Amino acid sequence: MSVQIAIKNIEIVHLRLTYAHTRIQVRRQVVKMAESLSRYGQLLPIQVVCAEHPQYTLIDGYLRVAAARICGLDMLLAHIMPGSEKEALAQLLAVNRGRQFDIFEQSAMLRELQIRYQLSQTQIATMLGKHISWVSRRLAIIDTLPPAAVQAVRCSAVSSWAACRVLTPLARANAKHAEALCKAVIRHPVSTRQLATFLKHYKKANRKIRQQMIEAPALFFKSLEAKRLTDDAKVFKEGAEGRWCHDMRIVGHIVNRLIRLTGDIFYEDQGELDRRALLTAFADTHECWQKLVTTIERHTHAKRTGSSSSVSDAP
Repeated sequence: MSVQIAIKNIEIVHLRLTYAHTRIQVRRQVVKMAESLSRYGQLLPIQVVCAEHPQYTLIDGYLRVAAARICGLDMLLAHIMPGSEKEALAQLLAVNRGRQFDIFEQSAMLRELQIRYQLSQTQIATMLGKHISWVSRRLAIIDTLPPAAVQAVRCSAVSSWAACRVLTPLARANAKHAEALCKAVIRHPVSTRQLATFLKHYKKANRKIRQQMIEAPALFFKSLEAKRLTDDAKVFKEGAEGRWCHDMRIVGHIVNRLIRLTGDIFYEDQGELDRRALLTAFADTHECWQKLVTTIERHTHAKRTGSSSSVSDAP
């Protein structure tokens, strides 16, 4: 028995945006969608379910609705999904029709199924055809994020990755600092890389410096950028010789770290394949180092006529 698909034009004012808070709002995406609507018209219908007449609950298509408002459109073509809101929301998560939801959006919609419709994780997993661990991991994301971080992700001031890897650990250590940082990045958005750098310095700082970083994160990023420019100017001033010495110091640090690790990675009863892989990596690097030694000797000997000194004699 075939199922009839109901598609009709619906006025935007009759749409209930019940799940708008489960979507990430990216301004540039809205503008891009508005340009597409203006140039090509609506290519795909929004998805709704019937509510109190004449209203409909919007399930999917929040980006198109926001773009339509920019374009001044009054109506959009809509696919009226059968069943309840709960079933429609579950179907949206279960069936990927070329629409890739951000992991935060998945978490927020799963939270709606859990809280609004009083469903257990097992029931949600069964409805979606997913393993319960898939549901549990995504619910844990939004459970561990502080409210300010959730708001920062929703307004796209912070990426989902930064929220999970930077703001959540910070919130566990100091909830007030995490909330203050979230509010700051909402006012003055920063990149994911900058937030990761912020957390790295925060871990190393003492209490006084941490407080200063939280009170004025913009000043911290400015000072960090000023230091980078100073370092770049120093490298530029010192030329190729300065870069060579700088890189050699980095190699020295790496070698010292490898020396400290050697006692841990080589041990009795170690598997032959594991040991061979480690020794192969060492042999490849040793070959590169020997090439460097040979190159240095060749160039230094060419410029020191009659000299019998070797690079191996250098301190």
